[in-house]
Amino acid sequence: MTDFLPDISQIEERLGLGENESLQTIDRVVVDGAFLRFLLSRIAEGFALDARAYRKEHGLSTGADWDGLASASEHFAATGFLAGLSATPRNFDEDWYLSTYPDVRAAIREGGYEDGLAHYLAVGRREWRLPNPAVSEAVHDWRRILRAAKEDPVRAAPVNDTPGPDGAS
Repeated sequence: MTDFLPDISQIEERLGLGENESLQTIDRVVVDGAFLRFLLSRIAEGFALDARAYRKEHGLSTGADWDGLASASEHFAATGFLAGLSATPRNFDEDWYLSTYPDVRAAIREGGYEDGLAHYLAVGRREWRLPNPAVSEAVHDWRRILRAAKEDPVRAAPVNDTPGPDGAS
């Protein structure tokens, strides 16, 4: 978890916002990949993951596969999240999950999954199922913002450092 945030004006400057623009007033901004990866890794730092399950799920031994990082949490934030590795939330509530999603209970009985956590990791997260009741608001917020991005996407484009015909890049 980070214990530092830069002044918002520094972030706005990095994003190339003009004098009369702010993150509170704009709807869209183009961000280069390095900056986006940095922001996503900072978000991932705050994720409370189950380190033992993360190591087991991805075949990582204690300390040996961390790319010089001190813990599973640091590995997930620095490289795992961006590489598409999933992470089990530390506060996964098996009893709540199974009582909330009876179809999962049925799938376990039919041999489709070992337990609720296996279902959550395989498909539940992608289906926006909650791992516990406490994350409802956060899941709703992510779903809303990602749905909006899907409906009105920002297109990725390569960085063009070659000056145009008028000398502007």
